[in-house]
This record gives sequence, C-alpha cells and structure tokens, in this order.
Amino acid sequence: MRSSVRSLARMTPFRWLLLLLTLYAAAAFTLSVARLWELQTDAWDLGIYQQSLWSTSHGAPFFEAPDLETGAFATFLEVHSAFVLYLLVPLYSAAPSPVTLFAVQTGIVAAAAIPLFVLTRDLTGSGRRALLVGGLYLLWAPTIGGNLFDFHVESFLPLEFFALAVLWNRRQYGWGFAVAGLAFLSLEVAPVLAVFFALFFLARSAWPDDATRRPRGVGGTPLQRLRRFLTGPDTWPNVALIVVAVGAYYLLLFVRMQVLESLFHLPPFPPATGYVIGATPGQLGLQWSYLSIDFQSKVTYWIVLYALVGFIPLLDRRTLILPVPWVVFTLFTWIPHYSFLANQDGFVAAVPVMIGLAFGAVRLPKAVRFLEHLVGTGLPPSESPAAPRSGRWRRLARRAPAWTVPLLVLVALNVGLSPLNPYMQGVANTGGGYRISYSIPPGYGVVQDLAAMVPGTATVVASDMLFPLIANDPHAYSLFTSPNHQLFLPFNSSALPTYAFLAEARLSAVPVWLAIAVYNASEYGLEGLAWQTPAGPVLLFERGLEGPTVQFGTPPSLPANYSSASFQPGPDGFQTTDPTASWSSVVSSIPGGLGSTWSGPGTEAPSGNLSVLVEVRVAPVAGAYPSSNLTGALTVALKAFGAQSLFQHTYAYGALGGGRWVAVSFSVGSPLPLLDLEFQGSCDSTSVVVELGFLVILPA
Repeated sequence: MRSSVRSLARMTPFRWLLLLLTLYAAAAFTLSVARLWELQTDAWDLGIYQQSLWSTSHGAPFFEAPDLETGAFATFLEVHSAFVLYLLVPLYSAAPSPVTLFAVQTGIVAAAAIPLFVLTRDLTGSGRRALLVGGLYLLWAPTIGGNLFDFHVESFLPLEFFALAVLWNRRQYGWGFAVAGLAFLSLEVAPVLAVFFALFFLARSAWPDDATRRPRGVGGTPLQRLRRFLTGPDTWPNVALIVVAVGAYYLLLFVRMQVLESLFHLPPFPPATGYVIGATPGQLGLQWSYLSIDFQSKVTYWIVLYALVGFIPLLDRRTLILPVPWVVFTLFTWIPHYSFLANQDGFVAAVPVMIGLAFGAVRLPKAVRFLEHLVGTGLPPSESPAAPRSGRWRRLARRAPAWTVPLLVLVALNVGLSPLNPYMQGVANTGGGYRISYSIPPGYGVVQDLAAMVPGTATVVASDMLFPLIANDPHAYSLFTSPNHQLFLPFNSSALPTYAFLAEARLSAVPVWLAIAVYNASEYGLEGLAWQTPAGPVLLFERGLEGPTVQFGTPPSLPANYSSASFQPGPDGFQTTDPTASWSSVVSSIPGGLGSTWSGPGTEAPSGNLSVLVEVRVAPVAGAYPSSNLTGALTVALKAFGAQSLFQHTYAYGALGGGRWVAVSFSVGSPLPLLDLEFQGSCDSTSVVVELGFLVILPA
C-alpha cells in the first residue's frame, strides 16, 4: 500500500494526464457501445458514416441513403467536405462495425488532450496547469456529450487544431500548414476557424503579453510600430494562413458543388434546401431575423460553455477572437441544435474555448492569488491573525488550496450538464438530448440475428434506429425518426423493397403504403420477429416469403388487462375517477363535446383469434333526456399497425344500458402479430357523455 502511494506521489503531470485520458476513453467507449445495444443510435448519426465508408470500399464513393432521401445528395462528400474519411476506409473495410467507429472517435477525442497539455505547458512552463487544462477538456460537458453521440467527423477538429496551436506557438509553420490542410479536409468549417485562429495570433504579435512573451520593441511613432509588426517573424505566416484558409473554403465548396459531379458521375448538385451549404449567409441559413429565435438559449449556451471552464479563457481577452465565427453562426441560425451541449457541434466550440483556456491559464496564478485574497482575511500576510486551534477537519480545510472548491464545482457542473446525468437525458435541451442506460435491456443480440437474415445486397427499408444494423448494405434505406417527414425513397406501393425491417418504437413513421403492403399476405411474409428488444417488438418482412416465422422471445401473455389509465384522452375527453367503475379510473367525454374521447393502449397481441371485452357507460348530460333509440351515441374502433380496421361499430343509446356500466365484447383475428393495438372511442351526440372503464384482451 505504501509503495503504491509513493508511486502515485512520484507521478508526473503528464502521466496523470495519460491515466485520466485512459479512464475517460474506457468509460466513453463503453457507454457508446451501450447506446448501440439500447438501439439509441440511428441512421442520421451513425448509419450515414457506416454506409459511406462501406460503399467507398465497394466502388460507390461515400454513397449513403439518408441524405439521398432527404436532400438528393448522391455522396456524403457533397454534404460535408470530409475527405479525411478516406483514411478510415481500409480500417472500416477490415472491421465493418459501429464499434470500430466508436473506438476511432473515442481515441481521437481522448488523444486531443495531449497537444492541449503540451500547448499549455509551453505557454506556462507548468505541468500542473497543463494537467488542469487537459483534464478540463476531457471532463467538459460538450466533450462527453459529443463523444457519446454516435460518430461524427466533427470529433477530429479538436485534435487537429490543438496540434496546430502547438506548432504555431513553436513557430513550426511548415508542419502547421500540413496539419491545417488536414483540418480543412475534415470539415468545411475548419477554414473559417483557421482564419480567426490566425487573427488571434496576429493580435498576440501586435499586442504581446508580458506574461507570455517579451515585446519586440516599445515606443516610436505609429508608422514605426506598424513597420515592426509587418516585419515581425510571425506576421506573414498568419497572413498566409488566412489567405490559404479563405482559398480552401471556396475551393472545397467548388469541389463539392461542381467537381464531384463529373468525377463520380453523379446527378447535378441538388438545391440543398434545408442544408447549410454555400458561400453566402442566406445559403448558410443565416439571417438577421433569426437572431430573435431562441435568443436567450443561444446566449445562455455560450455563457455555459465558458462557465464550464471557469471563465479562464477570459483572463486573456484576446482569446475572444477565436470563437467569433461560431458565435455568429449560432446566433444567426434558426436551427436550435447548434445550441445543445450534447451533440457533435460541441467539438466545433471546443476549438476556440479550449485553445483560449490554454492561453488564459498563463494568467491563472494571478487569478488564484486574487481568489486566495478574497477567501482569506483580506489582510497582508504580516497582518494576518494567528490561526486558532481547531479540529483535524478544520486544519485540513485550512491547508486546502483556495482553488480546490471551484475546481470541484467545475467537475460537478460538467458531469451534471452532460448526458451522464439521467435528468439531462431524453429531452432536447441545453444539456441533453439522448438516453444512456446503466442497466442494458436485453434483446440487442436477437435484433442482430434478424439483421443477419438480410442478404448484403438486398433492397431493404428499415426503421431509423435499426438502420445501423444493415448500413453495410448499399441498397439499404432508412425511414425517418418521426412521422409526416417527406422522404424520397426509391420505393412505393408499385415498387416494393425486398425486405422491411421495422421496430415498434417507430411504427408511426412507417408510410401507409408500406404498412399495408407488409401485412398483405400476397406481398410479404413475416420472416423473423423479436418480441422483447429495447425498441419493442422488431419485425423482419420478406417479399414473397411463404413459410413459418422465426420468433425470438415470448409473445405477450393473455389475458391482458388495461384500465382507462392506460389510455390517452382525445381532444374531447379527460381523465377522471369514479368509484362505481370496476377499476375506479375513467376516461370521460366532455359534456356537450363531440369527437375523439379516448385512444390506447398502444399495446401488442399475438396472432390468432382474440376476444375483446370493454367496460363502457353512456349517460345523459344534465338536463338532457335522450331517447333510448338514439343512434350514434358511441362509436368504437379497434385498429393496429398494418391492419387498420379490425373492428368498428356505432352503438345506440339504449343498447348500452342508458347510464349503467356495461360490458361490450367482440372478436377479431389476424394471421400476423398485432402491434400498436389501439382502441378508439368517440362521442357522437351532445346529449350524452361516454365513458371508458377498462379493456381486456383474451384468447378467443
């Protein structure tokens, strides 16, 4: 034990950084894989890169279906100038798995802490301050949130720009231009960031800081000072970087919009409606009128970004030059996700914030001394009163540096505002936006087994959360995450895909023509079904299949009982209680209202013949005396995915007992499992109130 303690005591700051980096990488990689096992990944944030890399290795340069469906882009390189991905093609071809991409991204994100450490140590001469800066980068909420959010090429930017900053600070400009070129080939925003990176270094040269660098000369006329600036060793490399970066931006844009079309024999470049592509503010989706959209959230976003590093970059006000382009972009865009911490755009913000953190750390000792003065007696050391005797914990607290508590607060804030905090998961807000479970639900393995049944060259349409499992198929297409989104699929009711791979959690996003087709025995057969998965039941349909279904897991047991609490009130209904009802809870129509009263429970049932028993009541509205032969008092319908109308009937007032709870039963049957089973009720007369007590599904 003592030897272990002594070994830790002898650890250098760089070794501590490597330890922290290793722990971070292990945790981030594990949680990224956990999100995959939960089926929390999807086509637009993982499947795009999988299909792009796989297609490239098989002769179709960076083809991916999601952007083809939504924007008519025939290659991912038209969406982003991510030519650096060519370096990953051999690796992904050898190990074509999402896990490969998670490992690559986690390694790149973690490795970026090393050049940031070196930069800070070069600037400050302090390994401890370098460790602080590197550690804050790894624990920064956007770093954590972005790394766990599937795979994105934005994750390359911190490593590239931190390395560029080290080389630029050391005046190794030749290597610096090489690294800058690699960044330009990673993402189209990199040249813009590089322009302001060079402006920052020009500002350092024009207004040097005594704490970081000795001025080349003082005094003289403005013309003399300008001459010294223009003839300085740092001026022209920065000017050259600005020129090269501006040229690179427009050259890459020209390549994306003009050259790739002829080089890859693609259709004409699409109009890119809804995509941020172009050379003008309008093409980039920037307008003055958009400034007012979520203005408070946008400003809060940037305040939070700097607060999560203790506002240390502001100790060197020149570092405020670095984030200018990205601040302007986030303020003048209408797209809200650029102001979320937990997505890939946090890596873009990491470039100016973390480089600023390294330069701000130069003045950190002065800030710490000021802090110590604030938390101390406020008296000079010679006038400080003698410390009274106290217990062990008080003595320990007095020995702790003044920066201990602020550092612990920073760590807690970063973890708390990242998706590691369950309260920040599942809602698109400043801190969260996706889920991570620390108890992995079962079922991912059987979904993989279903995906393996699809031949690698078959045409297939999949739910977005299942698309990564079949993205190595160049003929695979994805549905969207939500319904009513127009997709330009190469399929329709007259040209059906060979396979349909659908998750219950996304059935609402399945086009009606496909839902009807897969439940039509003359078109499709159900090849495989997994009942228990993180996305609910998952089904694999094959066109023209005849034969039994391979089932994984146990079908829902019957009878299945649902109180009215399992139902959603419609526009003309509300939840209430009634002690006379069998289960007390009731969904009732609004007195005098007409239309939808309830719907639910959105459950599933096995194939075969079923009996449905429902407790309902129809009572007169106060002051109304409906006739017993009043028709159209209550209409009920039972629907399910793919089998839209299982049962529908309109009941007369007298047939339901005239104000008493009655049990209504009917039978339905289906040769396929019933998913998203929904029992709907509506009040059809202003003189009555209709109520639902419970529903029971039994085997016939």
